[in-house]
Amino acid sequence: MKKILVFYKKSAFQRSGKGFLKKVAVHEGQLLKRETNLLQVAHDEHKATLEYLKSRLKRNNVPFEAKYRGQKIDFKKYSIILTVGGDGTFLEAARYVSKHLLIGINSSLSSSVGYL
Repeated sequence: MKKILVFYKKSAFQRSGKGFLKKVAVHEGQLLKRETNLLQVAHDEHKATLEYLKSRLKRNNVPFEAKYRGQKIDFKKYSIILTVGGDGTFLEAARYVSKHLLIGINSSLSSSVGYL
């Protein structure tokens, strides 16, 4: 069996930078501060989901590699693709594979509907 690919997104909180969001929240008032807190919660949920999945794979001696969206990836190296994020992460992986088992894991139930 080839390795499993854990294909994950970077959270909006990671992409925007924690420091930047906190500075903006201070200058723009309570509404933005609330939005920043929601981004933090979604980030924490995403991180916990990703770490839980990786720990379970390690615990069961399942060979895997974790790569985030945007990295150059040779999808042929993997037999199973586990996406961790939302619909966008799943759809991005689906663009690159046709004969792989593709499983999507919604990483933040409080901020993502997960239509797929």
